[in-house]
Order: sequence, then structure tokens, then C-alpha cells
Amino acid sequence: MAVRTRTAKSAQVDRRIARRDDVLVLAFVAVALAGVLIHDRVDMPATPLLSVTNMFPTAVYLGLGLLGFVPRARAASSWLLLIWAWILVVASLIGLIPQSNAVSAPQNPNVHYVFHIIYAACQLPLIVALVLRLNRDASAVTTSR
Repeated sequence: MAVRTRTAKSAQVDRRIARRDDVLVLAFVAVALAGVLIHDRVDMPATPLLSVTNMFPTAVYLGLGLLGFVPRARAASSWLLLIWAWILVVASLIGLIPQSNAVSAPQNPNVHYVFHIIYAACQLPLIVALVLRLNRDASAVTTSR
């Protein structure tokens, strides 16, 4: 079994790739957050933009997204962000269940369903980027050179 040795040049390339991944994940965090905020704006138009309903997801997304820039917290923030994105995908799919008998049934169910699909679709680029980042990080540790 070969021992992996790191040169200064390979460490610099690894840091550059990690930084590019971090920026890409942060861009997809913005897309995912936009999906949540757009859904909330359409679903609850009377709710102010600075309400807890909007600020909590914003804090979670931005906090975990920015935490990915800290090298020691990168894996943990990636996993937590991945779990958060999957929870929101499941929540958006649950919102597709017909609500005709519910007290808070939407006025126009077709518009409601379209925005739930957009809400879920906005999470998917983030999920893919995080899975790729976690796989790349894991293979960088386990691959021998």
C-alpha cells in the first residue's frame, strides 16, 4: 500500500479546487434559498420578508454554506446542508398531496403545486453539488498516490 505524500504544489491545487467547490456550493445555496423564499412569498403573501418563517431558512442556508469555507468544518457543514436540503425536498413533495378538505387549502391549487415543484427543483443542484463535494473529499483522503 502506497503512502500518500503531498507536495506544496498538490496542496495548493487541492486548496484551489476546494475553494472553487465552496463558491459553487454557495451559489447553489442562493438558488435553493431563492426557491424557498419564492414559495413562501407566493404561499403566504401577507407574511413580511423579515419574519421568522423567512429568516430561519435563510440563517440555516447561509450559516451552513459559509461554514463550508472553514476547512475543519467543511465535511460537517456539507452533511448538515445535504440533510437540510433533503428535508426541504421531502417537505415540498408532501405539499403536493391534495388538500381539498384541509382548512388551509390553497385558493388556486395548480399554482400552489407548481411552486412546490419549483421549490423542490431549486434544492436539487445543491444536493448534487454537495454529494460531488463529499465524494471528492472522501476520495482525496482514501486514494493513494
